[in-house]
Amino acid sequence: MVTRATTVTRTIDLPLETVRRVVESEEFLLTVGDGPGQTVTLTGGERELLDDGSVTATVTATFGQGEDAVVMVQRAELSAPDEDGSFTLFTSVPLPGNLGTMATNQVFAEVEGDPGDVTSLVTTVAVQVDVPVIGPKLVDRVLSGAEQSTDQGVERILRLAS
Repeated sequence: MVTRATTVTRTIDLPLETVRRVVESEEFLLTVGDGPGQTVTLTGGERELLDDGSVTATVTATFGQGEDAVVMVQRAELSAPDEDGSFTLFTSVPLPGNLGTMATNQVFAEVEGDPGDVTSLVTTVAVQVDVPVIGPKLVDRVLSGAEQSTDQGVERILRLAS
């Protein structure tokens, strides 16, 4: 088994409350963006707001078509806001062929010294591959996309907030 992680830090030019409103929305949690040259079909989605203010969601999507199609089930857990308004979004998805798991933990908080206008985002992506022979290469490939994936998430938040 091979496990590695990487961390990406970004800022979002929106107040923390606005980011929270977007991230907890059905539109954010129950949709998947098309990647370049990729067809995505949603086949299921469920979002639940819990009594403590946290949110859980599960999305099932099919990427590609025909024999090359890959079915993905992503689970997300959005924490209730802390006293300072910060919150976390944890997502997990099995890798194709049940080779392992990719988990993402995102911490959203106000930027110190600039409260109210800018949100800090710290994303940690962890990949576990259960097949030692291909593990290192697959882990490296998945982690190499962490910055681009985080940037796409920030762009999506900004787009949905407008």
